[in-house]
Amino acid sequence: MNPPSPENALSLEVDHDGDRVEARLIAHSKVAQRVSYDLVMSGQSTSRHHAETSLAPDRRAVVSTMRMTVGDRWCVRVAVEEGDGRQYELREGEC
Repeated sequence: MNPPSPENALSLEVDHDGDRVEARLIAHSKVAQRVSYDLVMSGQSTSRHHAETSLAPDRRAVVSTMRMTVGDRWCVRVAVEEGDGRQYELREGEC
């Protein structure tokens, strides 16, 4: 699991147990802002979730949760754009 960057409004937490993966997108923004993200989870199949949400300052919250049965190889990838236009990608697994 990647430790959250203090600059990023969102971080990714992933639990892998056998053939099951659960990904949680966690908000921890320092300022009130809107963010958009594309969450893609792939393994035996591929699932996508695109959303835009408002974040409160200094409040940890689960923004999205996705679960999937996966094979030997899996990947969770999140492309994020924060309110100020800054973009970054979060990844876990074999991407």
